[in-house]
Amino acid sequence: MFVYFWAQHTLWGRTPGKRLLRIRLVSAQTTGRPTAGKTALRTLFFPLLILEPRVGPLALLVDGLWALLDADGRTLHDRWGNTEVTRRYGASNAEPES
Repeated sequence: MFVYFWAQHTLWGRTPGKRLLRIRLVSAQTTGRPTAGKTALRTLFFPLLILEPRVGPLALLVDGLWALLDADGRTLHDRWGNTEVTRRYGASNAEPES
């Protein structure tokens, strides 16, 4: 699961699901594609929440609810990875004309 999300977000800034919704993962600082390290940090956090049976579900709930209280609407794993999911596109990875 980690490799799937990490590779997709590192190479293209999106998974097939994000592509369908026309959203992508970008660096919060540059609005370009995030670095492999930042993507790894963000991606590592989420599976750990799902797979940890005792604290995982509660942490996953807190992570999701955080977005409702966050001024920018970002989850905790986006904050820690310094990334954001957006419909905006930076100059380095502009959406191609269809």
